[in-house]
Amino acid sequence: MKLGTEESRIRLVPDNAKREALEQATGLGRSGDVNIELSRMKPPQQAFDLYLKNLVRNPRLDADDIRLGFLLFDLLEHNLGSQSFLLIPMSDFHMSQIGENGVLYFHGTRNCEFGYDFLEKQSLLDIANKCRLDLDTSHLISLLNRLHSFFYITCTELCEENLAVNRIGFKYTKEEVLLSKDAKIVHIRLNERFNKIDLTKRWGKSTK
Repeated sequence: MKLGTEESRIRLVPDNAKREALEQATGLGRSGDVNIELSRMKPPQQAFDLYLKNLVRNPRLDADDIRLGFLLFDLLEHNLGSQSFLLIPMSDFHMSQIGENGVLYFHGTRNCEFGYDFLEKQSLLDIANKCRLDLDTSHLISLLNRLHSFFYITCTELCEENLAVNRIGFKYTKEEVLLSKDAKIVHIRLNERFNKIDLTKRWGKSTK
């Protein structure tokens, strides 16, 4: 079955999905909806570059986590282009394998305003390595999963498991959904709430 067509739509991982790293570091999401808990936090009076501040001052992240986080912020914050990225070299994937007429369709509009994304062939792996991150696909997937688990981003692997028909009744708040080791293409969106709140005093000490 071809993924992401009008008849076989992808269900995006919701914002209120379980985030184990965020929960362990801050306690947020442990007793309820993480989105509701974040929305109750008051924004600081000086709210300049909070997303990047929340990224840099998290002692549980290493240099590669932070560098990729910066890159994704740069790619996604003001870019109106596609939010779907290959995790393998661009030459290794044919876009005809996914979507329909250059469009990737999603189930509902709660996590994607229009219910679709225009497909653009772009490889996050290639982009990252041009920026001297020196990653392979396995390491890139690991970094994306960490940033997702801390809720800097939300990743949805474009795969059969995430077809809307296969996620009926799935409890996203109970079980964390991460990218598999075989992920080839992924939809990524920023957590815009991290532009409005300051978590730097809640991260806790590094466990590394």
